[in-house]
Amino acid sequence: MKPVAWVMVLIVAGLASAASGPVKVGGMVVVRAADPGADDLRPEGACVEVFSSDGRFLARTATGRVGQYALTLEDASPGDELYIRAKLTVAEVELTTGRRAKVNERGNVYVPDLVFVNLNDAELSRSGVSWHSKTGDVEIRASAGSFERVWARALDPEFDRAFFPGRYQDADGYRSLGFLFVAARGASVQGMGPLAEPVTVFFALPSTHRYYLRDIRPGNGSYDVPMYYFDEDRGVWAQGPMGVLVDAEHRTVPETEAARVTADRSGRYFVRFQAARFSYWNARGKLPPCPQK
Repeated sequence: MKPVAWVMVLIVAGLASAASGPVKVGGMVVVRAADPGADDLRPEGACVEVFSSDGRFLARTATGRVGQYALTLEDASPGDELYIRAKLTVAEVELTTGRRAKVNERGNVYVPDLVFVNLNDAELSRSGVSWHSKTGDVEIRASAGSFERVWARALDPEFDRAFFPGRYQDADGYRSLGFLFVAARGASVQGMGPLAEPVTVFFALPSTHRYYLRDIRPGNGSYDVPMYYFDEDRGVWAQGPMGVLVDAEHRTVPETEAARVTADRSGRYFVRFQAARFSYWNARGKLPPCPQK
């Protein structure tokens, strides 16, 4: 056998040997503040669970003193996609986030940081039946007495992508226009999950992403925006209710103002929608078609 052939045999054999053992999963859980200059917190004792692509539970562990975790899986192989979910209890509420990652050819899974919003800079203030953020970019209207405390943060898909759970991709022709984290403590919810009754949510869309905003149901007089929520159990984005674009005074924006909405970088626009659960919510916009040559 020629020397080159021997080298190829050794490489293939080495890869096969490296991938034949248990799969190793490792990463970091962090809590990140809104201030980009603030240090990340690395919580100890956060629960980390790993699931197969079809939802089978594979393993569980807890983070160490600096937020690190490591697991070994027997029931996984190179090429498999896994869902890695983290749960963290803060202020007596349970928060959840997760990422999807693939097993590489050597049997390792390098998971991007599992990043939680720091609740210290995300708590809303109550005024009657409304809850407001300090920056005015989030408002939640609920029945009196529904919640004791509410936390929310409007996030930018470009600058805050580390917070985006699940899989972020534009392959299906859509992109995020803006996404929202929201959790609460009350009689029916202790963190994230289904609510006893739907609430009305307003959250501001970043001006830099409104170019991709398209009315997907023309002819009904309003500017409709599809909303999706993150399903923490399955690790996927699920379709939610249709949102409606409103202006800074929360008045419905007519679809005839499409040109101004996509071009105006100074005005403030919000999506109004009905949320039957608290989780991560994502406003999706259709990518414009490529120009024909």
